[in-house]
Amino acid sequence: MINQLSEVVTNSPVNNLKKGIAKVQAGAYDEAATRAKVDAYLSDNAVVVFSWTRCPFCLNAKALLDSKGAKYTAVELDKMDDGNAIRAQLAEVSLQPLDLGTAYLMGRPHRDGCASDDESH
Repeated sequence: MINQLSEVVTNSPVNNLKKGIAKVQAGAYDEAATRAKVDAYLSDNAVVVFSWTRCPFCLNAKALLDSKGAKYTAVELDKMDDGNAIRAQLAEVSLQPLDLGTAYLMGRPHRDGCASDDESH
């Protein structure tokens, strides 16, 4: 059931629209080099948060990790020349809808919601 739901969400028109917007914002870029960069972040770090510095969901995700004493690498995409390309590449490799503030644990996306004050994470 969960796999079916995940597939429906991943292939939803909204998620496909988000992927398309990310591609347009990225413009032309070297997909292989960008994929290699994303793979390096994921393989070199147990926990990675791909983030925008002012995104409230990103800030909540990082605050939650900080409150738990978690060690993580924050990749601030809006501070990088190739940040939009990395975001577009993440849209291609992620099995979940494209949102920032997603923590990648051991190379896999984990979304804790971060839209609420729920401490049950």
